[in-house]
Amino acid sequence: MDENRRAYSLKAPGPGGPGSSMRLPGRGSFPDVDDRLVVPEATRDEIVNGRRVEASPSEAPHADQHSRLDYVLQAHAAPGYRASCDLLTRHAIDSDFASDVCVYKEGIDEVVVAER
Repeated sequence: MDENRRAYSLKAPGPGGPGSSMRLPGRGSFPDVDDRLVVPEATRDEIVNGRRVEASPSEAPHADQHSRLDYVLQAHAAPGYRASCDLLTRHAIDSDFASDVCVYKEGIDEVVVAER
């Protein structure tokens, strides 16, 4: 083993100038929660990375596992959190799709609302 090797280190890139605050990429340009690329409950379309796809209904094996996962997550969601299935969510500027199941905090983030 080489004892003179450099230590392993991971560093996030800086924002550019001294004294400037760090922020998440794209913050401020992200669409509002109600801005949709597809119409919920009126179509089976979803948008993934800018490409329109049709979400197909499930066959029994997938639907059965989906139901079991929903049950477990709902039972174990902490107070103040909800578990939902097939919730259409705007994931990115060019993605609006529903995951099989998700857990999210109840209520509205007042900081996000104030920034609008």
